[in-house]
Amino acid sequence: MAKRAGSEYPLYLNLLPGEDPLTPFAEDARQWVTVYSELADFVSRSLARLAGDGRLAVANADRDQLEAQRLHLESRLAFWRQRAWGLGGVEFDVEPRRLRHHGRELVLTRREAQLFAFLSAHPGQFFTAERLKVEAWHAPYLSEEQLRSYVARLRARIRELEMPSSIRSEPGRGYALVLEPEA
Repeated sequence: MAKRAGSEYPLYLNLLPGEDPLTPFAEDARQWVTVYSELADFVSRSLARLAGDGRLAVANADRDQLEAQRLHLESRLAFWRQRAWGLGGVEFDVEPRRLRHHGRELVLTRREAQLFAFLSAHPGQFFTAERLKVEAWHAPYLSEEQLRSYVARLRARIRELEMPSSIRSEPGRGYALVLEPEA
């Protein structure tokens, strides 16, 4: 198996300099989530610009290369999201809606589980109330008051488990599940 010079990792992983998939540090994993989120967003915006601007004469091969890069970045992002949660001692089983953190466990309601699953797949990324209603619950008919109620309930559940995260809200940006450094 071919390896990158100075690395014990195979070349096919296409790791960035300094990226260590086996890091024992949750803060490093959270930082890689941020790095890959930004890179994936940039490539996605570039692809959208190429698709929307007829004046840009870009070969299909270039588009294909960008699309392959986007898929790779999203794969690395998914890896680091999972790694960050694991290093933080958080486990979530979607089907039984069971959330665990360092030996403590609770069962979420269906709506709480859907919200947690969606936000935890995009840590640190803000979503408007409208987007959450559609993307997390596929229920655009929910009221703002219902959304705030579900968010408040999930915040309480996260505090109950003493998880290294919180749901933040910012006017104009929406809600985000933010991974916090553990004390």
